[in-house]
Amino acid sequence: MTFQEQITIYIEKLTCTSKELSEASELSAAVISRYRSGEREPASDSEQLQKLAAGITRLAAEKNISDLTDAEEVLSTLQNSLEQRNVEYDNFVANFNTLIDELDINMKFLASATNYDTSYLYRVRSGQRHPNDLGSFCHQLCRFITTRYNSPSDKAKVSGLLGCTADELSSDTDYLSHLNSWLYQAAPKETVDDVENFLKKLDEFDLDEYIRAIHFDELKVPSMPFQLPASRTYYGLEEMKKGELDFFKTTVLSKSREPVFMCSDMPMDDLAEDLDFGKKWMFAIAMTLKKGLHLNMIHNINRPFHEMMLGLESWIPIYMTGQVSPYHLPDVADKIYQHLNYVSGSAALTGECIQGYHKHGKYYLTNNKPELFTAVP
Repeated sequence: MTFQEQITIYIEKLTCTSKELSEASELSAAVISRYRSGEREPASDSEQLQKLAAGITRLAAEKNISDLTDAEEVLSTLQNSLEQRNVEYDNFVANFNTLIDELDINMKFLASATNYDTSYLYRVRSGQRHPNDLGSFCHQLCRFITTRYNSPSDKAKVSGLLGCTADELSSDTDYLSHLNSWLYQAAPKETVDDVENFLKKLDEFDLDEYIRAIHFDELKVPSMPFQLPASRTYYGLEEMKKGELDFFKTTVLSKSREPVFMCSDMPMDDLAEDLDFGKKWMFAIAMTLKKGLHLNMIHNINRPFHEMMLGLESWIPIYMTGQVSPYHLPDVADKIYQHLNYVSGSAALTGECIQGYHKHGKYYLTNNKPELFTAVP
């Protein structure tokens, strides 16, 4: 319960006016008014708060309201409400900063759109300034975001912060409601130090143990060709996983010794959640390396930071084989579509989706020679 709400409860129990509480506590009527409106709060160790508690107990004694006559208990209740308010405000500041960083919001543009001074917004971000009406401030901020940041990719980012699906933010009303609730009320999600986790896993990584775990030394590359139709189309996330495994099957079981090229800016989180697919994918990579094929990996360096760390963790053992050459494409800034392109000497897998709708993507696998030669870089 907030300090403002607690004051209102005490006044209702005492059936007194703000003026009566002002006189009993020796605080000005303007101060009591600001306390009641939420525009102002005393410090938890301040003389004003002690006077307020004393005034409440004085009125309670006059009105024979026995459960409010303990000054220490009233003071403790008021202090707890202030501490709760501080916790809520700390949560708001953390969420506010996370939202600004994730959407890369220009503070001058935000100030202009919400009629706040830029320096004031920076002080709010640092926790140095409390908005007089936090609810109104949050509503204006949310209105700005739902109006300016409503593309599929923006909603995908926001849904990740809120812990909901992008579909739950489909309407403007739902988008505003979910965002306001998270920003104003919810505690920030526990953050994970991606760099610390990566360095810890790197320190703990044992290549020999990894080789034993996947039985790399015992792997035998089959000689029987994998019979794949000349072309095949896959729709959706689950079929896409099958398409990737089919690509590696065709590549490993073919007679081709040509190197493999892999390039993708598709999201990684939803794939990483499927541990069974992850094991099969790593086994497919191991079989490719066992065959002696060289991998040319074209990385997307514009991924969110946690995805970059996730990718590095997956590729540590692969790079240690010495059979991988890393590349990246500079200045790739397509914010609408995401793509996947895998090419070997025997198959090509291509795919695309609209940002934020990975699960609805379309993928095409072919071993047709004319198409294959066109796809090879």
